[in-house]
Amino acid sequence: MAEDETYSIEDSDDVDQREYPVPTIGESMETLRLIVGTQSMHRLPGGLQCDLFSASAIVSVHDALGPEARARFEQMSLLKGQAVAFKLIENSKGGGSA
Repeated sequence: MAEDETYSIEDSDDVDQREYPVPTIGESMETLRLIVGTQSMHRLPGGLQCDLFSASAIVSVHDALGPEARARFEQMSLLKGQAVAFKLIENSKGGGSA
């Protein structure tokens, strides 16, 4: 799990708030590929939910990277990896500044 990042979930009574570690891309790839294959939302390791749009972006970038970059990408937290994936896709389409 990515040690620096956590996310919070409030219980239904809004009293107890818990923090959960954010999984890495590497820990989540099997489930991300399942999301893309079944085209439906699933829970990832650690309890986060991921939608098809985000999963597809992360898997596409992961598959396009070379071995060294892929290894670094897999070590990123899911939240950071998602931001990186969207930025890379945006830049590849000419929408961002390089």
